[in-house]
Amino acid sequence: MRGTVLVLPILLSLVGFVTEVFGQQPAQTAEQQANLERVWQLTSYENAGVRSLAWETLADLGCEGFRIGAERGVSGDDFKKFLTSELSRFVQCASVPEVAWGKLRTLLRQDKQLELEYQVYEIRLTRTVGEVYRRKMRFLQLVEAVRPDWRPKRETTVVGSSYMAGVSAAIGAPVSAASSLSGLAAATEPPEVNDRFAPFHDNRFVKVGDQPLSTFSTDVDTSSYAWARGYLAMGRLPESDSVRLEEFVNYFPYRGMEFGKAPIALSAEVNDSPWNSTRRLVRIQVGARGLERAGRGPTNLVYLLDTSGSMNQPDKIELLKSALLKLTDQLGASDTIGIVTYAGTQRLVLDSANGSEKEKIRAAINGLTASGSTYGEGGLRMAYALARKNFKPGGVNRVILGTDGDYNVGVTGTGELTALVEAEAKNGIALTGLGFGRGNYRDELMQALAQHGNGNAYFIDSEKEAVKVFERELTATLNIAAKDTKVQVEFNPARVSSYRLLGYETRRLENQDFKDDSKDAGDLGAGHVVTVFYEIDPGTASEADALRFQKPAESVRGDAARELMFVKVRYKDPDGSESKLLELPVRDTNAKLAEASADFVFASAVATFAQALRRGDTDGASLALSKQMAERSLGNDPDGYRKEFLSLVDTAAQIRFLNDVSRNQIR
Repeated sequence: MRGTVLVLPILLSLVGFVTEVFGQQPAQTAEQQANLERVWQLTSYENAGVRSLAWETLADLGCEGFRIGAERGVSGDDFKKFLTSELSRFVQCASVPEVAWGKLRTLLRQDKQLELEYQVYEIRLTRTVGEVYRRKMRFLQLVEAVRPDWRPKRETTVVGSSYMAGVSAAIGAPVSAASSLSGLAAATEPPEVNDRFAPFHDNRFVKVGDQPLSTFSTDVDTSSYAWARGYLAMGRLPESDSVRLEEFVNYFPYRGMEFGKAPIALSAEVNDSPWNSTRRLVRIQVGARGLERAGRGPTNLVYLLDTSGSMNQPDKIELLKSALLKLTDQLGASDTIGIVTYAGTQRLVLDSANGSEKEKIRAAINGLTASGSTYGEGGLRMAYALARKNFKPGGVNRVILGTDGDYNVGVTGTGELTALVEAEAKNGIALTGLGFGRGNYRDELMQALAQHGNGNAYFIDSEKEAVKVFERELTATLNIAAKDTKVQVEFNPARVSSYRLLGYETRRLENQDFKDDSKDAGDLGAGHVVTVFYEIDPGTASEADALRFQKPAESVRGDAARELMFVKVRYKDPDGSESKLLELPVRDTNAKLAEASADFVFASAVATFAQALRRGDTDGASLALSKQMAERSLGNDPDGYRKEFLSLVDTAAQIRFLNDVSRNQIR
């Protein structure tokens, strides 16, 4: 009772002092009040990252955020963190009602560390030594009223680490090294983020009169989508260069395709562009025939595992081990497994175990620990040597690399490492990259290794993703159905004025590369389906400037004149060296979006989402449109991937709203 009686006048005097200095807050508009109410509602959102961001946004909003939080908050951990995050600003708010002061007094009585953090945050706002001293004295009076047993020595140094040490000793709460006055700025900064992504520019509209051909390599990687999903779960929007549209679209399974004699099938669908009604959107699918798990053939796998110190986190080494255990469960007597690790040096952990020796393999995986530097080059060389030793002609020969990509010993440059894996790929040993963790993830290296190693790149952010890659899609992950798969599209200048390829910026090829069988391209796993979108401007292409020695070709006649485009695909059999050709003429039947297949609408929703994440809600491609389209195309979704996507779109919208509110500083 004594503490309550004494502390209230002190707090009220502080309120009066701050009101005099800072003045009254201006009245809120109806829109500002509605935004503030929405921020509060998001403190109970289903996504933990959004909840945390909503509390941070309330703190960013200053006194109005503190007021609504104090009036409606409960004395749980979230509210406690909210108060602690900017406690000194909270004390300075004249508009906060008495209920807030009651919560503050309760927390001060219960938590010594909170008292200390108040001290740190209060001092952090000061500008002069004299002000530091006045703030400390006011704080000591407040806490002595609430906690009579706290009596730090008044003669301790006012400024400096010795004063903080004195406070620490008095209340029995240790002060970390980062909490000293000289380290306050560092203590409040977010952890260092050194994730690296290769920068690229979005494809732009191209005039058909200038470039009638569009050529690129297929891509079945999905790591970009998984990376974004993890960022959104933390309440953050992903970096722009981490968003690769084709990897978002190709993450999802679509309706099965119809196959003829070839192992590859082609299909196309044309409809209105969802984000621009004056344009048309063409969806092309390139699919590889599926393979029953029992018919996948013998497998020679080498697990190449990063066990350096940077992997010593639950979302890295432990998740890596869990993923490999899932893969091991799918193997049998015709399969051979080897395990190589690398940290400060490379080490052979398991040499040529039979796939039926599951306990032996599991014991080797479960015994892995992480420490030391990262000698990735040495590990790669040892892994490939083991794969060559166990090579299975006609079977699957693959190195599976699990890492956060942080190479810092030996050869670390992307060019030298990709040359190594490319040479081994030509000898029939592919590479699959599994990325883990955040903070120092080298996505640009993982992408390059997978592309040059005739493999795929995945980012494993959860147990669920490990199940998808190594259980549900095992044959597509391991077995190549068609290699060096290239796509070339020729546009009809009588019907298309300009076009834009959505995504595949890092997979573009020169037109002459299409027929050149020596040029490497992406591989398709058994059952993989690649989805490609072109946005086109209907109309007649404008002719390029006339050339002296070139004569215009005759106009296209007959059935070809009614075609919108002509799609060609070249691929090689898994053991072949000469490419085969598949062709598909595409016509526009003037179908409307309401008539589109559910797969077309959903894939368009995913493409819209990727564009909105990368560029913001521009050119009509917005998060709201993506959500609207996804809601009407959930269809048959046995694994819940589409429902999860819908949740991610909503999460991204809430994060963007909270970021906008913080930037605009609604008061």
